[in-house]
Amino acid sequence: MDIFAVGCVIAELFLEGQPLFELAQLLAYRRGQHDPSQHLEKIPDPGIRKMILHMIQLEPEARLSAENYLQNYVGVIFPNYFSPFLHTLYCCWNTLPSDMRVATCQGIFQEILKKMMENKPGDEMGVDSPLPSHPVNASKVQETFLSHRQYLEISREVKPTEKKTIPEPPSISFSSLPHEIAENILARVSRWKYARLSLVCKSFRSLLSSTEIYKTRSQIGANETCVYICLELPDQPCARWFSLWTNPDKTRTKRTGTKTRFKRDSSGNSVLQIPFSSSPSAPLPYDTQTVGSEIYIIGGPHKKPSSSVRILDCKSQTWRDAPNMTVARENAATALVDDKIYVVGGCNIDAYSTNWIEVFDITSQSWTALPGPDSLVDDELPDDDDYCNIVNVFEGKIYLTIDEKDYTYDSKDDTWKLVKVETSFLSSVKVWWEMENVLYCCTDLGYLMWSGCEIEGREWREIKGLNKLRKHLKTGNEIEMVKYGAKLLVMWHSYPDLCMGNKIWYAKICLESRCNGGEVWGKVECVDVLTFPVESFANFYCLTASV
Repeated sequence: MDIFAVGCVIAELFLEGQPLFELAQLLAYRRGQHDPSQHLEKIPDPGIRKMILHMIQLEPEARLSAENYLQNYVGVIFPNYFSPFLHTLYCCWNTLPSDMRVATCQGIFQEILKKMMENKPGDEMGVDSPLPSHPVNASKVQETFLSHRQYLEISREVKPTEKKTIPEPPSISFSSLPHEIAENILARVSRWKYARLSLVCKSFRSLLSSTEIYKTRSQIGANETCVYICLELPDQPCARWFSLWTNPDKTRTKRTGTKTRFKRDSSGNSVLQIPFSSSPSAPLPYDTQTVGSEIYIIGGPHKKPSSSVRILDCKSQTWRDAPNMTVARENAATALVDDKIYVVGGCNIDAYSTNWIEVFDITSQSWTALPGPDSLVDDELPDDDDYCNIVNVFEGKIYLTIDEKDYTYDSKDDTWKLVKVETSFLSSVKVWWEMENVLYCCTDLGYLMWSGCEIEGREWREIKGLNKLRKHLKTGNEIEMVKYGAKLLVMWHSYPDLCMGNKIWYAKICLESRCNGGEVWGKVECVDVLTFPVESFANFYCLTASV
């Protein structure tokens, strides 16, 4: 749109929708046979009439640029806060999606209003008048603009004797925005772009590394699900942690090895090793519980029980220690209820019947013992440390499946209840995950199953539509699954013993409930492979956190 067209649009706005020119009038105006100034007399503001006439001059060279119009008509048409503040802000918004513009405006509306009010003359606003702390409605905004309008009318009565010299405006820059507005905008950017944005300038680096931007992300609902993959390397005590990084612009390499008829991942996922600054030896996540943006690693691995608890802060990529448990555990199970982590099993119930379950209060950072179901003390549990198959939470209750028996624990009245005896189906479960009050699992034959989280009436059923994927999963020596947005992310490797390679396959599965919740169908969105910068690995673990 050129300046002539801008002038016509402005005229139509102030003429209540009437066009400045009909086609015949426009042709006559071009020949010098029509004067639009009479039509413009309907606009009461002389400053606007003058600017429009200047914009629609016949000679293009006589018209100014948009920037010069902003300069020359400051205090005449445009309020003092319009340039550079609002103009700069709108330029920064220009590349954002429409929904993000609305959300950003809503989040920083008070700051915009504050900036506008700061430019009001003292006799209108009062030098010591505080800004309103209550929410501002549309009528208040309209009143603000009307006050500025009255101020401009008064200022026009003073006629300058000579042409005013307008200084060059500062260049449009994101860094010129107020801190609160810049923070709100950057909080809506994907966290995986922060590393590159930090290279722009020191102020960006300081802002993106602060804890405040993560608080803003949480407040505006801009948190992202971050997927972490941990590799256990052969003959090495330290684990290697990687994050799943989306890079749609990366160059794709041709697949080698396993053939698949599935579509490749268009997001271009790759892995990025996490350089932990506070710990030279990152632990393996044998038993984990995610709490917001923090991952708790509890106890030790098979045959290596430990009472230690380590916490990974996914925002700062740093480790810290939490208070130790009272009992050393290996391969325990965990559940989160009301800001409390319940750690189940992983120790000899005969020796530790009173604290076979421990509860960690996240607020007070303290441990308390919780006796398990009475019937467990009398039962002879298997020696295998994987006997505690499933621990999940539904409607505030803990559901525990152990040795083919199902129990519930209600924390409100501190009671256990034996619900029913399960079948031997769970002995074939290799991995399970809870998502949206539904349990999903993968068996050793590659079947993906689902069930409701409540044990009463629980029935495991196959997810339909995934027969082709099952052929790949049944060859998996190790399988992991996590929630990936609204999808189910399944990872596996197909090496029989030690992984003599550096690749892990993954599938993104879209899930759909049908037949009034009686069936779950899955659709494989893509199948692809991740390549890690190692020669081989013994085991891998997959977990997620919201950052």
